Amino acid sequence: MKIHYISLIFLFLFPTFALTNELPNKPGSRADAWLKKADTYMNALDSELMVNVQIFEKEKLIKERQYQVYTKNPRKTIVLFHHQAEKGQKVLMKEHNFWMFLPRSKRGLRITPQQKLFGDAATGDITNIRWSDDYQGNVNSCDETQCELVLEKKRRGPTYKKILLYLDKKNALPLTAKLHLNKHKVAKYAHYFFRKTEDGYQISKIEYKNAIKKKQKTFVNFSNIIEKKTPSRWYTPSYLSTHATLK
Repeated sequence: MKIHYISLIFLFLFPTFALTNELPNKPGSRADAWLKKADTYMNALDSELMVNVQIFEKEKLIKERQYQVYTKNPRKTIVLFHHQAEKGQKVLMKEHNFWMFLPRSKRGLRITPQQKLFGDAATGDITNIRWSDDYQGNVNSCDETQCELVLEKKRRGPTYKKILLYLDKKNALPLTAKLHLNKHKVAKYAHYFFRKTEDGYQISKIEYKNAIKKKQKTFVNFSNIIEKKTPSRWYTPSYLSTHATLK
């Protein structure tokens, strides 16, 4: 059976705060405080949401998929495939372990954080990312509007070995990122979009550009986000391999 993969990065955002006088912005300063502030926007809570993924080539929509996503802290995510051709497929991400489940398979297939799901993002992109847990590094530079952080992963789970992360200088909102699978070569670029809410900002869309296929873009759109406590038993390979639906 052909496996169609999804491309996502899963992030939630929360109210903004004035940070200009609070964070170290001299070149060489540790990035820890910046990452903790970025986490206040990007922490994945116990949640349920819908994710719509669109692939554009030369500005024309060529593919589209929809997924139902459940998350449970710490670092547990389930993705349910909704497209008819992929109906019944599921992905489980738990810490640094990743499994793909097919409808008639009795066991999950081990996959890697770097493995593509759909479009131009990998399985590891939609785990419960926390910058301060997953990465460490320094402030490289700041101008009047943004700061560049140079980050390297500090545990097994994260997809990218190195990230150049650009944050808004006044409130640490993620703006863009250069994502490296190794230290020297950019694999793709991320651009974060937000919607204004009563409490601050919330992510609405992420755009990915492939560093090689420059005419192709992948958009990940988030909707119907609700806080939801889900049973711990869902997040085990044995449960997902024996249950067609989650209940």
